[in-house]
Amino acid sequence: MKAIVCEAFGGPEVLALREVPDPPAPAAGEVQVRIRARGAQYVDVLMLAGKYQFRPEPPFIPGSEAAGEVVAIGADVTRFRIGDRVMSRHRLGAFAELGNATAENCDTIPAGASASRRSRSPSCLAPRSSRPRAPKKNDLSASPRVPTTRSITRAASVTKSWG
Repeated sequence: MKAIVCEAFGGPEVLALREVPDPPAPAAGEVQVRIRARGAQYVDVLMLAGKYQFRPEPPFIPGSEAAGEVVAIGADVTRFRIGDRVMSRHRLGAFAELGNATAENCDTIPAGASASRRSRSPSCLAPRSSRPRAPKKNDLSASPRVPTTRSITRAASVTKSWG
């Protein structure tokens, strides 16, 4: 499978598209997701720089937020079926074509929602016009938009096609 691999600590220049082995079959309580969209979070940037509290040694596949479809199910998983569209959270490895995630860290994508839309959400790093804002005094029509807690940046959905 193809994956974006962090080959050394640094900035985006340390990332490379590589052919890597498929992940193992999902363990008990896990699902394997064919990842169709990825979100990049501030945590991912810190990991690339080697400045996060959890510091994987290069080479590693970054990424902790993804969306796609379930292609395999481990023992004891009853909430999902093969073919279900899910949002998934990973410790590492979301910048790949396939990834394993615990079933409890997955949610079903609602019908009609695209996978790429589910892998990212509004953030404090979004353009100023789309940032959440506090209502003006006595202005009830200006309710703030609240970003989700899982995503820091919507700017870097890593790939739509693997070219």
